[in-house]
Amino acid sequence: GEEVKVYTIKYGKYPEHVINEAPPRMTCVLCKSGMYQIAELLANKQKAKAIVDGSSIGQVASQTLNNIEASRYHCRMPIFSPLISMDKLEIEAIAKKIGTYEISIIPDGGCGAVPKYPETHADLEFTKRVIEKINQKDILQEVSESIENIGNQVIE
Repeated sequence: GEEVKVYTIKYGKYPEHVINEAPPRMTCVLCKSGMYQIAELLANKQKAKAIVDGSSIGQVASQTLNNIEASRYHCRMPIFSPLISMDKLEIEAIAKKIGTYEISIIPDGGCGAVPKYPETHADLEFTKRVIEKINQKDILQEVSESIENIGNQVIE
């Protein structure tokens, strides 16, 4: 197995800011965009060369090609999505194999920021304007100060 560092971040302030400042339908796209930018910041600090995520087309209504493009636009680092074409059962099988399944099924109440009608076909130019309008960079810088290493986990 491979030992990896595990980090936490107090991210709630950013989605709260998005809910108050952006069109409701853009909440999921902007939240994901923020996550990528925080991941990039942490990856740069760790001298990593790429980000790996668990995106899979269509696993949730908002995981469309348009939304993936819009949410990743401001991230300069390569983002690899090895699960991109897999369905839920294939992803669960991998999670069981590498030892992350049990933590993934712990009930957490879901995301309270998801709007009634999330954007499913985000327009990149509109997304860029909204990101500028809500001053995303500054609020993410503030949120990033709460990043904390909470230990290591062995991944098989």
